[in-house]
Amino acid sequence: MMMSRPANSNTGGITMSANRRFHIIMRAYYLVILVIALSNNMIKSASAQGGDNFFCGTSWDDASSNCVNRQPCPNAADSECSTAGDICFADTMCSVAEGHGEKFKYIHLASLVDSEYDDVSNAKFCGSWWASAEQNCSVETHCPDGESARCPNQENCFDTGCNVLNIVKADLGDDWKALVTGMVGGGAGGDGVVGKMSPDDPGRTNFCGLDWGQASVKCTQWCRGNDEPGDCPRGQKCFADTSCYYDDDLAPTMSPFATFSPTKSPILRSNPANERF
Repeated sequence: MMMSRPANSNTGGITMSANRRFHIIMRAYYLVILVIALSNNMIKSASAQGGDNFFCGTSWDDASSNCVNRQPCPNAADSECSTAGDICFADTMCSVAEGHGEKFKYIHLASLVDSEYDDVSNAKFCGSWWASAEQNCSVETHCPDGESARCPNQENCFDTGCNVLNIVKADLGDDWKALVTGMVGGGAGGDGVVGKMSPDDPGRTNFCGLDWGQASVKCTQWCRGNDEPGDCPRGQKCFADTSCYYDDDLAPTMSPFATFSPTKSPILRSNPANERF
């Protein structure tokens, strides 16, 4: 006698198999989503860390030299480099955290020191359109020559109601002209303040740093002291009596550091010039 199979046995088997496949697919889907999310976070974290060493130059070696005057490109975009021929390089020897790149802004501002307030170039700024340029006026978006080519991200240069002199004054203080002139000249001080300092002036040991120890080791940026605005990179302070010494304005013979004469090259007896008197 043949026993009949339950009518729903195959359906039940098929349903269980389909449910199992569904759960497997969903688990794989969520796993892929998790992996993508973690990867994006890692990329963002690496980018944020690497941005400290992203600088502009014609080559990696160029971007890693003269760090104080070098332009940073924190978003790793070539469009951030305003100097013709420069592109953005990662993992350079320069570091924003150490104050490198601070002087670049001052070099750009040097042309404003003798600028008349009503000069039309002071009102030109970059933006995706006029209202955007007006809303985001800054030293970085200033395009004094009116050329859109210097604007990042294919933006254009517009005439706005802003004035870059107002922006600089608000950022650096009333004595911004003295500060800019001094920074571009090698130290802060502007109208000959540094030049009036004697070689043994204790102010020559004032340097910027996160603390006195770092300022004494790095000797990166000299500062006037008194916590004047713009003296030091953001997050750093001016420390006195460091082990550093500012001598950029002194003649080479007045350098406080010991100098050594180069070793004379050996005399070649076979050279006929050595027998002429």
